[in-house]
Amino acid sequence: MRGDERSSSEFLGGTAELASAARVWGNPRSARGPPSEKREVDDVASATVQLNIIPKRMLTRAEAAHHCGRPVKRFEVECHVAPVRFPNGDARYDVRDLDAWLDSLKGGCSSDADDIVGRLE
Repeated sequence: MRGDERSSSEFLGGTAELASAARVWGNPRSARGPPSEKREVDDVASATVQLNIIPKRMLTRAEAAHHCGRPVKRFEVECHVAPVRFPNGDARYDVRDLDAWLDSLKGGCSSDADDIVGRLE
């Protein structure tokens, strides 16, 4: 071995430093103690992420087309839902109107709860 070449354990100063470095470098197997040592979590990292998503009610033409599962050009031809015009001139599609239009395409399906209960009786 040349003078500037050292093994990793020599470079880190021994096994304790090597085990510590292995934990930092993301190799938990090298950092583990003897096999008899019990661990609560075995090589599995976990995290909890809380996402609060607020759905939009008013959609642009592209968003409305995506909501209905249609390309924008087909959406413009097929959908007869009128957009809501805001005072500044923006046109947005109401999700409730789009959902009602989609429900009407199903033919014979009613969203009225009393109708559904009546059919079940």
